Amino acid sequence: MSTVFQLLTDLGPHLEHFYHLLVRKGAKAEDQLFNINHFNLKNGLGKNMDHQPLRDFFRILSKECGYVISPHRFRYTIATDMMKRLERSLNDVQMLLGHSNLVVTLEYVEANIDSMRRNREAARFLRLN
Repeated sequence: MSTVFQLLTDLGPHLEHFYHLLVRKGAKAEDQLFNINHFNLKNGLGKNMDHQPLRDFFRILSKECGYVISPHRFRYTIATDMMKRLERSLNDVQMLLGHSNLVVTLEYVEANIDSMRRNREAARFLRLN
């Protein structure tokens, strides 16, 4: 199993719970998701975290999960998952990631090895017949 899918399997339910908890506390779309300050206050949301606390959060999370997790890794995962959907749109992925260059967005979409293998086998079958 790839790290991307292991990450989703392990963390998916926890991230969803975490997201709903923040929404109940009043989080908005522009608020930081991984912000430990949200839980240091009795009510409401805390101030935005700077780089060091965010790095510390992901270092601890990686240690707990047993493999490296970074906020940037989620960008690759989201881009790849969006492009696997039937209603996929590379322009939507580009806009979500905030890229001005479509070539950069394509670098975030990871190849689906199983799909590549099936396509190669189909091409070989067509050549033989």
